[in-house]
Amino acid sequence: DGGGPIEITLDPIATALNADEIGFVSNYSSATTEVFIKQNDEPFYYDEFDGGRPGTFVTESITLKNIQFSEVSSSFRDLIASGSISSSDGEILHFKGFSGLANNQPSASIVYKFKVYPYSLTGGVAGVPRIVSKTQTLSKVSDGTAARKVSLVASSDVVVYDGDGIKVAPSGDVQLSATAINVTGSALFTCYGFNKNIFS
Repeated sequence: DGGGPIEITLDPIATALNADEIGFVSNYSSATTEVFIKQNDEPFYYDEFDGGRPGTFVTESITLKNIQFSEVSSSFRDLIASGSISSSDGEILHFKGFSGLANNQPSASIVYKFKVYPYSLTGGVAGVPRIVSKTQTLSKVSDGTAARKVSLVASSDVVVYDGDGIKVAPSGDVQLSATAINVTGSALFTCYGFNKNIFS
């Protein structure tokens, strides 16, 4: 009876997701997660068929808050051990394809719950399962609000008036073009009248 404690390693246990100024996350690669479960120095092997053999584990439930994922797979950390437990998958469980953190949500969390069959005996019976769990947090890091700017370009940088205050150069109207920078959607410009006394 007895045996050491069952330990779950989540990598990462916490991560930051970069977001733009409106809170949109375009890259979830840092959320890709590996799960590794062991008792003492002995790894547990994922068994999707839940055969109940000592040294294996299966997903009991996964509770998602403000996020989702699309892919689960397993692999062997130690290729030498890949045939040590018949019909088992690897000892590392991978979660990938994260998405769905809404712009107005600052964080997300995932509670991973697994059913494990310990190596040690429980009440003299091998393989009596235990439920273990661990929580992962994902926080949003915003780039902040970018400065709004307007670029003004005139068709002529110099306007010449004669002694009577009549414009003599350039010929025709002076065109002023305004371009908004760091603005999403349309921008509204308000233009005020110019007179020659403005120019210096």
